[in-house]
Amino acid sequence: MSKEIKGNLWLWSPMQIVKKFLSTYIGHRDDDRKLCAAVWITQLTELGINKDHAVQIMKYYADGKLSSAESIRRSRQKLQEQYEGLRGSKYKQRQEHAKDIQKKINT
Repeated sequence: MSKEIKGNLWLWSPMQIVKKFLSTYIGHRDDDRKLCAAVWITQLTELGINKDHAVQIMKYYADGKLSSAESIRRSRQKLQEQYEGLRGSKYKQRQEHAKDIQKKINT
């Protein structure tokens, strides 16, 4: 990353952050892993993490050597759907809410 995006990203919405990175790093437009890594490096350094360490870790992510957040999320979702014992309280709340909505639609 030769260019640096400066400013407090915590004040920006995710949409603003992604737009700025897509505008600045044209090579990241077709690579979600590189885009995420670039955003996270900037955020990690704003949190006080050494930039060299952040770059080293995110390089593993960008190169596909770490699981993507989306893959982990989808796996969690599928496992909780299949195995009741792995479900959290939010799962149950969402299911109850969905039933309430279905009742309202059907009445």
